[in-house]
Amino acid sequence: MTGSTFRLVASGDSALTVEFEARIDPVINARAIALADAIAAARSSGVRDVVPTYRSVTIYFDPLRTDYAALVARVENDATKPAPGSAAQRDPIQIPVCYGGDFGPDLPAIAASAGMTELDAIGFHAGRTYRVFMLGFVPGFAYLGSVDDRIA
Repeated sequence: MTGSTFRLVASGDSALTVEFEARIDPVINARAIALADAIAAARSSGVRDVVPTYRSVTIYFDPLRTDYAALVARVENDATKPAPGSAAQRDPIQIPVCYGGDFGPDLPAIAASAGMTELDAIGFHAGRTYRVFMLGFVPGFAYLGSVDDRIA
């Protein structure tokens, strides 16, 4: 099923995926997160989990307890809503980071590739706020958007 800017894909008999435009973009990611939040907040019967990614949302449900047509209608309604404005962004979370040594053996190579000292590379990396587009396949690994090419 296709919407104006999203596509619904049945993912087996107990999951539904909503796909937005196929690119890494903060506005698309904001739509995915807003949809995931709306679906989770609805607490629909049988919905087990709602998992947003950088451009999609998968809704896992119990097919014996879920009114599939009602779930699709809710998703279609919520997915058509515009992305929230910048006021809807969440507060940053500070994460302690260890650089170099056993925790970052690639630091010398990254600094050399960027034409920086290791301390400059650390300052360059730590000196900005990153958007986490999704948590991924490695538990706890955050997929960041817009990392400067010099240190990516």
